[in-house]
Amino acid sequence: MGTRRRQLALAAAVLGAACGALLWVGIAASSAGDPKRQLTPEGSAFARSYLLRKSDLPPRDWRVRAADFSGPNPSCAVKHYNLGALTLAGEAGDVYELDKAFPLVESDAHVFVTAGQARRAFSKESTTGFARCIGTSLAAAVSGSAAGSRSPVRVEPLRLGGLAAAARGFRIDVRLRPNQTGAHLAAALVVMRHARAIGVLSVIADGSPWSQPVLRSLAATMARRMARG
Repeated sequence: MGTRRRQLALAAAVLGAACGALLWVGIAASSAGDPKRQLTPEGSAFARSYLLRKSDLPPRDWRVRAADFSGPNPSCAVKHYNLGALTLAGEAGDVYELDKAFPLVESDAHVFVTAGQARRAFSKESTTGFARCIGTSLAAAVSGSAAGSRSPVRVEPLRLGGLAAAARGFRIDVRLRPNQTGAHLAAALVVMRHARAIGVLSVIADGSPWSQPVLRSLAATMARRMARG
């Protein structure tokens, strides 16, 4: 869980808020509610091995940058989904984005020191409540309100059975107020676990975060790579 808020102008403003909101899904390294870090070369290499690659995504002019896990967490995550008792052995993440356009895709990998700790993290992050926390924080970022937003947030489960890792997914819809750029943001959040590895796939778009078959294919790719490790 980590975030970067951006203050971009005009049409880029909503995209900037979306970038920050997506990064809340990852597990940060130094903020309240974050797990401790005892990163090892083996753990970091394993985390890197199961991230999505540019060739996995639908063909577009994607730009890639490393995910930033250094920012503060939303208050709802700190209060209800705190991972401070856990320890990471490896972490990595990539963000794929277009030039001031949707969709935006993030692929994150978090390797815990034991499988038991990964199960505990999964039990917190793979819940409807956590998805709603992300959605509420996204709505607040788009509205520019640190205290929250009146933008309605709806969370629905995604069907993701049959993957090589345990997985739960959610679609998060934020209906924007009339005076804000655009009318509807939709995000998909998929959290996966295999042994001591957690994988998180996030997609945010204007209207719909791709079709469910595309989302499932991307999640299946990450799950297969996690299971190999």
